[in-house]
Amino acid sequence: ITAAVKGTKVKKVCKITVKAKPSVNTNGPNVAPAPVITQPPVVPASSVPVATPTPTAVPARDTVTISKQGDVDAALDCAVSDPKIKVVKIATDQAESIELPEGDFSKCELIIEAPKADISNHAVFKKITINEIASDTYKEYAEGNEINANCPIGRIIITDRAKAVLNVLKDASEISVVVNGEVSGIHVSAKDSVVDISGSAEAPIKVKVDEESEIKSSHLLEVQASAKVTFVVYPGAEDSEFYVDNSGL
Repeated sequence: ITAAVKGTKVKKVCKITVKAKPSVNTNGPNVAPAPVITQPPVVPASSVPVATPTPTAVPARDTVTISKQGDVDAALDCAVSDPKIKVVKIATDQAESIELPEGDFSKCELIIEAPKADISNHAVFKKITINEIASDTYKEYAEGNEINANCPIGRIIITDRAKAVLNVLKDASEISVVVNGEVSGIHVSAKDSVVDISGSAEAPIKVKVDEESEIKSSHLLEVQASAKVTFVVYPGAEDSEFYVDNSGL
């Protein structure tokens, strides 16, 4: 390094040599300096987000199922004691004969899905829906039930002790109704269905028809129709009365 220093009269040139001082090896002879290791910051466990598992949905238990006569008592006891039970279902593919005893189960719907079974009912339910049953027989003994026939083929007997109302719903095709007790009305809303009415009841049976269908009867009827209907009258139904609202026909 050369430096020039100026004065008023004297000019001097100074030459300064700087030598590097050797570094001091503190690790002993011929040992490389220790590397510097940088540690990542430590994150407290409490600040690390933890995924919360999604709970598995558990369906509400609102149905008891009967598949044979031996299931009846336990299922009906459960329907009475458990307020969550809303449906009593008879479901079987076997040719069973199942009888429901007397009792008030009016908070529950009875659903029948038993294409080979014969059912006899003495109990009162909120309503009874028959989706599948043996083509021969469903027997009703109770007073006050609303029966929904939604089966393709079925035979429903209202015994001489029973009082009921019957609805023939959209999936019904051929329904035979034997009225030996009291039926406050039969409502037909199944398009292209055939409903055959018979029995020994004394009072005329009121029938309301909302869809094009065929009504056969050997029992006295009072029919109110708002759709095209074919009436087939057998002996015993000659004095039936027919009221047709043809405004939409």
